[in-house]
Amino acid sequence: DHMRKTTVLMYDLEPDAERLFHELHNSFEAMARCSAAWHISSQGNVTDWKRNAGAGKLLDRKKINLSSKNPPYVKSNISTPSIPVGKQTLYFFPDKVIVYEANSVGAVSYENLVIKLREAQFIEDQGVPSDSKVVGKTWRFVNKQGGPDRRFNNNREIPIALYEEVNFTSATGLNERIQLSKTGVAQKFKENI
Repeated sequence: DHMRKTTVLMYDLEPDAERLFHELHNSFEAMARCSAAWHISSQGNVTDWKRNAGAGKLLDRKKINLSSKNPPYVKSNISTPSIPVGKQTLYFFPDKVIVYEANSVGAVSYENLVIKLREAQFIEDQGVPSDSKVVGKTWRFVNKQGGPDRRFNNNREIPIALYEEVNFTSATGLNERIQLSKTGVAQKFKENI
């Protein structure tokens, strides 16, 4: 039964295409070497910023592992950069991005894939990854002037880290965002797409 479901994809790349795919792999490996990566599944505005360390938005994020592997039931002569994004996983094959979910598979051509990068400050109460840059500090409970609210005795200082956000979108409905602990590593990946 496992063999009947398996699809075999064999790639015989021209030298230029092979070089480009190798560069894509190298730039992906730089992203995978970040100390931490997260998938951002949702974002909401904060109404009580005083009790949320002065944050204007709350993110629902989950730690992910970037790795090179093939989708389930796919055998290939190449390893494929993969990024888990919630219930889906993005697989970057030489000719297209395969979007894999438990019960369905889709594809996005590289011509239709839009990647946007930006640096984002994040109030990090879970500990700052070793390769992240701390750009400021805030308090768990903030007063109007931005200092500590003295009404709370367990008010501790919290670091503000600078992360890189990578947003993957397409006209066909793909809209996923990840966060990397180190800034500047996704630019080369974007250029190699």
